[in-house]
Amino acid sequence: MKDPIVLSMYARKGGAGRTIMCLQLAGACAEYGANVLVIDQDPQGSLSKNLFGAGAVERLRPYETTAAIYDKDIDDYSRVIRQTEIPNIAIVLKQAIEEVRLRIDNRVTL
Repeated sequence: MKDPIVLSMYARKGGAGRTIMCLQLAGACAEYGANVLVIDQDPQGSLSKNLFGAGAVERLRPYETTAAIYDKDIDDYSRVIRQTEIPNIAIVLKQAIEEVRLRIDNRVTL
């Protein structure tokens, strides 16, 4: 088995084209035959919303999103990986940042 190739896209400035570049790169790799896993870490969840629609993303529970990656109580991450309509491209969807903050706030004890 070949080692996976990991690519990251990061920019502090909004409107730099990360979402479109990520979609284009994932599509090109998938077309080439690679299996692609995209992890949406954008606070706005733009990639998730582009692929599944804002309504579907807003209805997600924390255990179905990137929030589960950081939850030490979850040991089965398969439910956070979703196949897209594009062959060979799967995604870990981003949860609305407000829900993540609410969940973190509820777990903090003083």
